[in-house]
Amino acid sequence: MQGTSVIGPALGLWLLLAGLPAALAGPPQAAAPSLELPPKLQQALVDEMIAVNDGVATLPEAIVKADWERIIETGRMIERSYILNQRLSQAERETLVRSLPTSFKYLDRRLHEHAGKLARAAERRDGELVRFYFSRMLDSCAGCHAVYAKHRFPGYERPGTADHQH
Repeated sequence: MQGTSVIGPALGLWLLLAGLPAALAGPPQAAAPSLELPPKLQQALVDEMIAVNDGVATLPEAIVKADWERIIETGRMIERSYILNQRLSQAERETLVRSLPTSFKYLDRRLHEHAGKLARAAERRDGELVRFYFSRMLDSCAGCHAVYAKHRFPGYERPGTADHQH
């Protein structure tokens, strides 16, 4: 009975995420204008977001099917997909660290931490904890998109709040 209580929300989430690749595949220069990154670093950011999205999109189906190996593999892939670990030179890494706001780095770090915890929960076959960490991952994604990617995800823009940020 526990499995049926998660199917509806997970299916809805999967349907929502299924449309994200098209939104993420836009021109690299539109990735995060407020971040003001050099083109190569901005492309690295977009590439990582697309890869993370691909992994996140596979998780609802794997979770409802209790496909532990797929959950573990996906969680580990997302955990290790830090922008800083991509094909960047030392100078580019330093530029990236200086360029990204602290709140962006925090949300990114939390996403990767939660992905690792999700993988470890799947290793223990703890479905409830897997679902918890999956929701925390989504919170990190949504929090970042609401601040840094409203131009890509206009649903985060609320009337009367365009110039107001916390």
